[in-house]
Amino acid sequence: MFLIEPDPTNYFFLVRNIHVNQLSAHYPLPFGVWSSNTWLSLKGDSFDQGSFTNSISPEQGNTPCVSVDNLVSFLGLMRLDWMKIDTEGAEIEVLQGARVTLQSMRPIIWMEIQKVNESKLTELLPQIHYTLFQKHDFNEELSYWWLVPQSSA
Repeated sequence: MFLIEPDPTNYFFLVRNIHVNQLSAHYPLPFGVWSSNTWLSLKGDSFDQGSFTNSISPEQGNTPCVSVDNLVSFLGLMRLDWMKIDTEGAEIEVLQGARVTLQSMRPIIWMEIQKVNESKLTELLPQIHYTLFQKHDFNEELSYWWLVPQSSA
């Protein structure tokens, strides 16, 4: 299991928890995921609870980010069964950078999505050949979606 966490503080706690719980086959990676390989500036929200609003700032950003397609290729993964996407508003960018992986490996996807992005995601689903299987509204700002590949019939 590859666990991606771009925030240094959260990454520290992730690594510590893996060690404390003696988890095997868990591989933390200290970068973000985006539609392409780039550098982003992660800005914390006003509540400072580990939530970020991503903004592209190649000259000033200090957080390395990769696309899912590039990461899967680099790691030489032969299969990917399931993806969890919880990217604080970057859901569309992440899926854009995963098109090849989604088409070839067809993982089931669970994602937290900010409601302001729901209409964009609904438009993107047919393009990436995925269907909304289940949706749960969490609060006024967030919902959880299960996405499944469209049948190849």
